[in-house]
Amino acid sequence: MLLASGVTHAHLGGNEASVQADGSAWQAPVTVVRGTRFTAMTHTTPEGMKVRQFLSATGLVFAVAWDG
Repeated sequence: MLLASGVTHAHLGGNEASVQADGSAWQAPVTVVRGTRFTAMTHTTPEGMKVRQFLSATGLVFAVAWDG
């Protein structure tokens, strides 16, 4: 799934390791909020784009959202 020009992208069906790898590739720090039903991982790129990937209780990315 392409989110913006350049190399910023995320995909459904990944796992926490793939989300961490995305952040490394984007040079974007991550904020993690763990809930009982899902985990939200938010990266903020140097350009200011925020990419949120949501992981199910089983650890799979089921949704991606972004601002920017």
